Amino acid sequence: MILARSLKLIPFVGIIMFSFGYTTPALAVCADIDAITETDKTALAYFRRAEIFEKGKVLKLHLPSKRKETASYIKDQDKYYTFFGLVELDCTVRIMKRTHARN
Repeated sequence: MILARSLKLIPFVGIIMFSFGYTTPALAVCADIDAITETDKTALAYFRRAEIFEKGKVLKLHLPSKRKETASYIKDQDKYYTFFGLVELDCTVRIMKRTHARN
């Protein structure tokens, strides 16, 4: 009797255990504002005295990896730069390209 009752609960326990696997932080995605902030910090680290002259943007969301391509706009003295970064799910940034705008 006890064995039959515990066998009926196996599907429910399996569903509960399966659902816990999908609520792990491994599926967490870096928010857009966090991705922009991290890209700005990484881009500012290339200069001693620089400032952000325009708010950064998320340009693209890569699927299925959910990585984000961001742009950061930095001004160093009289020079303007655009940094393009690739942001991972854990908000780590890899700068892919830096461009210099002439004024």
